[in-house]
Amino acid sequence: MSEIDEFIKTARAGKPVYLTAKEKQALRNHRAYLKLKAKDPDYYTKARREERRKRKEEQ
Repeated sequence: MSEIDEFIKTARAGKPVYLTAKEKQALRNHRAYLKLKAKDPDYYTKARREERRKRKEEQ
């Protein structure tokens, strides 16, 4: 059984799931990414990244 399968099995059983600091940070980052993507679906497109890069260079 993989680590992910064990994690899911433990969580579904209602037992506490302990995460490392790195895993917690990864979850926070992913949630922030999903919020941004929901708010603005084009945020991570190549054209938008290019716009942000150009604005940053102008400052």
